[in-house]
Amino acid sequence: MKNKIQISSFILGTFALMGSAYAPLSAQTVQDETPVEAGLQLPNGQKFFGATDPNTRRATAIINGEILTGTDVDHRLALLLALRNAQPTDEQRQALRPQILADLIDETLQIQEASANEIDVSAIDLKRRAESRSQQMFNRPLDELGPYLKELGSSSESFMRLVRGQIAWNRLLRRNIRVNVSEKEVNAHLDKLKADKGKVEYHVGEIYLSFTAQNQDAVVANAKRIVDRLQQGGNFGTLASQFSEATTKSVGGDLGFVRPETLPASMSDALKTMESGQIATVPVPGGLSIMLLVDKRQILTTDIRDSILNLKQISLVIPADTEPQSATQLVDNFAATTQTIKGCGQVEDVASTISAVVGSDPNLVARRLPPQLQDLLLNIQIGQVTPPFRDQQGVTAFVLCGRDQPEEAKLPTFDEVMIPMENERIDRRAQIYLRDLRRDAIIEYN
Repeated sequence: MKNKIQISSFILGTFALMGSAYAPLSAQTVQDETPVEAGLQLPNGQKFFGATDPNTRRATAIINGEILTGTDVDHRLALLLALRNAQPTDEQRQALRPQILADLIDETLQIQEASANEIDVSAIDLKRRAESRSQQMFNRPLDELGPYLKELGSSSESFMRLVRGQIAWNRLLRRNIRVNVSEKEVNAHLDKLKADKGKVEYHVGEIYLSFTAQNQDAVVANAKRIVDRLQQGGNFGTLASQFSEATTKSVGGDLGFVRPETLPASMSDALKTMESGQIATVPVPGGLSIMLLVDKRQILTTDIRDSILNLKQISLVIPADTEPQSATQLVDNFAATTQTIKGCGQVEDVASTISAVVGSDPNLVARRLPPQLQDLLLNIQIGQVTPPFRDQQGVTAFVLCGRDQPEEAKLPTFDEVMIPMENERIDRRAQIYLRDLRRDAIIEYN
């Protein structure tokens, strides 16, 4: 079964490059229409108070005596949505809250462990890093960030806590984790790249569900409900974090770019017939896999989708309570007005006539865009305007201000191979370190 779904920046934002394992775990059956996570195993030392129904339990916790409140979760969720420029539905927000709470618990454990190892983050270091992160994440100075986040339902305290946690954890890992990548390993990887030049590799997301002969029907039904959620706009990374039984659930089910021969035959065969944005459910050893094909590329081959685009975006917000006839008139007027633009120098003036907002990105890699938008922007002329796109918030059009062709594909340098290999090993060790912290922690939920 294959389905086409929209890949938004919100979905892709959950992904990180990482390998996968297929060790099956025990699954549980369900009787309702809600996807159910299989193989649930509670960390040691966890205590629950009051009702344990996940649909009614408030998202608060005490981690080794340190309190996380519902407000902490609300502020971090608003911060995340602001960063990703996302406007999810109320149902999607509720689905994200458990993952936000889990992230805050991990962050708390990381800060506590760094403190136990006498790693302190000075006020000067925190402010310096926060200034940099504020510009990177929100394109505004730190002294303007607080009021901006408050408007969005977040806070500067949530942002500063995020930055403090990143600094403390990175310093702890640098002190306690040592990895070694040999010259032989790097050269072997470079030789492999040379041999595989031109071969196709795929960026894959996976939700792995195990089953036995006794619960197979229930797990297959559960998989169908998950696919239905995806078809209705559900976030793949969030659903993978909730329901997948593979080790990649911690990174939203992302396998990164993989070659077909490294996957089970059923997954490999399916990938060769899929297009970017499609999903497929296939049997694999011990269970089944819900796959999302995020992207595909040829090894060491120049790809036009690696072009750098200079874009301006014109957006008009249409309030949800606008009458359908009025909304149609606004969209028609927006389309007609934006099509009068004859170059990027006119964008701001034209947008002001219809009270539209202008945004820009001078260094956007084309492949990061949804496939249909990639094709459009790679084929229109400089200064040309796209047709308008309607979404839940309103209507948007893009103006192409520049397009730099990708450089010729080259074999990476020794350091360009070695550093990611080292980082991958550090990440694996860090995951084990964090798992052990969770295991030993005393976490109380309300």
